[in-house]
Amino acid sequence: MAIKRTAIHESDVASIRLDFGDAGDLNVEFFPNKLTYGLRKKIAAAAQADDYDAMFEHFLKVFKSWDLLDDTGEPEPITMDVFEDLGIEVLNDIVSAVQDATSPKPQTGASSPDGSAIP
Repeated sequence: MAIKRTAIHESDVASIRLDFGDAGDLNVEFFPNKLTYGLRKKIAAAAQADDYDAMFEHFLKVFKSWDLLDDTGEPEPITMDVFEDLGIEVLNDIVSAVQDATSPKPQTGASSPDGSAIP
């Protein structure tokens, strides 16, 4: 059976949790398959050009939901306006956690077909 590319993009949901100590946790759900090679190139190019608006606008495309609340306890939407109001360290933590969750993990203790260890 054939599948649409957009269906692949939304076929998997991953989550990360960021610990902010006594302030609480931020739980984020995102679509790992939306962080495509093409999108990573756009994010990297925007970062290289110091165009942080473009970088975060591209990055927002991978998010599904989060449990960030405003000061009245209402859910915050995942938008550029909210991103612009978060500290740069918080944004870096979110970006790093998503990238870590979607990056290939190095294999340790792997062996080659002849049984010898792979360094």
